[in-house]
Parts: sequence; C-alpha cells; structure tokens
Amino acid sequence: MPATASNTFSNQGLLPQYDHSQKAEQFRIKLGNTVTYTKGTVMGQITATGVWRNYTSGAVDGSQNPKCLLAYDVTTDGSGNCTIGGAQQGETYPDCPAYFAGSFYAGDLTGLDATAITNGKWLQWWGDLVTGVIVLPG
Repeated sequence: MPATASNTFSNQGLLPQYDHSQKAEQFRIKLGNTVTYTKGTVMGQITATGVWRNYTSGAVDGSQNPKCLLAYDVTTDGSGNCTIGGAQQGETYPDCPAYFAGSFYAGDLTGLDATAITNGKWLQWWGDLVTGVIVLPG
C-alpha cells in the first residue's frame, strides 16, 4: 500500500456531443454514502430520501426512473461527501455535477438500456444503444 494517497480518476468529464439548438444543462446532485460511479452513469433519484443512485430498471424506490447522467467519475466517503475525478487530493464537495439535458454518445453511458430510454422519456436520436446518440430533452 502506498504511503501517500493518489487520485486514480481521469480529469476528463462526460462531454455533450451535438448542439442542435439545445444546450446541455448541468445541475448538482447529492449521492449516497460510500459509493463510486463513473462518468456517464445513468442516475435515478430515490423518492424517500432525495439521494441519487445509479438507475436500476427493476427498482421500486424511484431509481427506476432515469433523470440525469453523471458528468465526472465520483466517489463518496462515509458521510456522502463527493470527490470528483481530477480533484486535488483532499478536495471534497457535498454534491457533484450531472447533466439533465443534452445529447450524448450512447457508448459513453453506463447503465443505459431500452427501458431507461422509455422511463426517462429520452430520445434515441440515431444509431443504437451502443453506437448511437441519446438526447435528454431539457
């Protein structure tokens, strides 16, 4: 085990792909305790707590409805404080950025499936769920 901590996340965040008169919208969300997610993870909000977690199609806690995509790799500590990919050592935030609108390459997204497109009322602009473009309407 190294004597000093190091950041293993990429500095590169999820980037919107097309600007067809629709600007990408980014807001900050609160994640649960002790979790790690990669940029582009499809996220749903737990209804009872308001905390966000990865979208799960079979869930019944609210996370079955995808609403946004994580903008960066994120890990949280036991108190839910977020360390965002590329952050300086020891730099934490109470929340992290996520996209609620924009166009994104499907291949950059984690947890995307056909049910997410339907439940989220998102659009499959072209291609398929691996090589196409997904639009989150604003």
